[in-house]
Amino acid sequence: MKLYTVDEVAQILRLSRRTVYSYIEAGYIRAIQVGEKKALRIPEDALQEFLKLNQTVFEIVPLSKRTKKKNS
Repeated sequence: MKLYTVDEVAQILRLSRRTVYSYIEAGYIRAIQVGEKKALRIPEDALQEFLKLNQTVFEIVPLSKRTKKKNS
C-alpha cells in the first residue's frame, strides 16, 4: 500500500497544503497518522476514492448546436 504525504497530495491535486489539511479535517480525504510524531499520510486508495467522487465531466457541444444570442 502506497502512502502519500500531504505535500505530495497537494502537488498531485494542485492545491495548497492548507486546502488538503482542510479536506482531511472535513472528512473528504481519508488519512492516517503514522509514527511517534503522528504524521499524516494519505493511502493511495483514499486519494483514488477522492478523485472518483469529485471528478467533473464536461459535455462537449459543437459550435453549430450552441444557442446563439440575438442582438436587439
